[in-house]
Amino acid sequence: MQDAVMAHAGSADVFVAVAAVADWRAEQPSPAKLRIDAGRSGDAAIRAQPDILAAVAALPSPPFCVGFAAESERLVEQARAKLAAKGCR
Repeated sequence: MQDAVMAHAGSADVFVAVAAVADWRAEQPSPAKLRIDAGRSGDAAIRAQPDILAAVAALPSPPFCVGFAAESERLVEQARAKLAAKGCR
């Protein structure tokens, strides 16, 4: 998704990022279902997905960026912190 967005974001006037498909992904994807066995702890190593909104906002001439934040507490405070962290105006 990031490759497709970055290929076009530089020519856009506005970029609306509504939500990530997933914030995290498996460090080592498995070609088959991971079954719960007596010998497995169930822990899986995960890695953060790229932050596409932050990448678009960091372009030399970024479009106007609109982001979405699903928060459950301190809504305005959390939203403002995300805007600043992602480099959005």
